[in-house]
Amino acid sequence: MNILEITGLHLKSEQGLIVRDLHISISAGQCHALIGESGSGKSMTSLSIGDLLPATVWVESGKIELCGRSLLTLSKKERERLRGQEIAYVFQDYASVFTPFITIGKQMDETLKAHHVLERKSRKERIKQVLEHVRLTKEIYNRYPFQAQRWAATKNIACGSHHAGIQTADYGRAYDSIGSNECQRNFTDHFRAKRTHPMLHFVHLA
Repeated sequence: MNILEITGLHLKSEQGLIVRDLHISISAGQCHALIGESGSGKSMTSLSIGDLLPATVWVESGKIELCGRSLLTLSKKERERLRGQEIAYVFQDYASVFTPFITIGKQMDETLKAHHVLERKSRKERIKQVLEHVRLTKEIYNRYPFQAQRWAATKNIACGSHHAGIQTADYGRAYDSIGSNECQRNFTDHFRAKRTHPMLHFVHLA
């Protein structure tokens, strides 16, 4: 069975269709990339999976299924529970997503606390394991986002996404070229090591 199945997806805005008849199937352990130019609908496709579309864009027709469940028929609360637990995002610009005056460790802890029943000590240990997996030092735990650009992927990995790892990242915009390659490679290696996690990359075509 496919973990993520998108069938005949049409996304529409007030200006007209922005995604037409999209089909994507991803099985456990697979890594796919959706490549396109700016404005081709990549980001909107990604946001539609997690029910994060802006008010000006909506799903006109089609199906989005996660492990056989129709995401489009779930309630808002049910889809909120999936985000961070079964669906993980790495957004294009981490600076606009993460709170700049809260330490990295605390933000990662908040994610685990919201989606997993773990004691504080266990959460801290898991965070340190995650940092180690993506080749970041434990000192990152007490730093702020602006002090460690390349940590952006770790908060999403910390969610412990059970089924679908959905990476919506254009690292070239938020990182230098070396940091971009390093962060993406570490993130991909971490998920592949689990083997059960499919990945969907959304890549900007310059």
